[in-house]
Amino acid sequence: MRSGRSLLLSSLAALAAACGGGKSGGGAPASFNLSVTVSGGGSVTGTPATASCASGTCSSAQPSGTQVTLTASPRSGWAFGGWSGACSGTGTC
Repeated sequence: MRSGRSLLLSSLAALAAACGGGKSGGGAPASFNLSVTVSGGGSVTGTPATASCASGTCSSAQPSGTQVTLTASPRSGWAFGGWSGACSGTGTC
């Protein structure tokens, strides 16, 4: 591992207006936006696949109730430094 090289990943799941997403009737939003940012060498593998991100910032709309799992995959010579945002630690988010 090269010293000083770490992969930092940020995930942010924003439920569009948790109190009904601005819809009349106050029901649950039909979807939520997921944003994943890869900073450094590596990528994020997501389940469902639409949550994956190869580099930079990736966004996707996920149907309400979808369970999303994110796994960091640092490139050779890099170390995963941890999650920020809605996730924390270095394990699966």
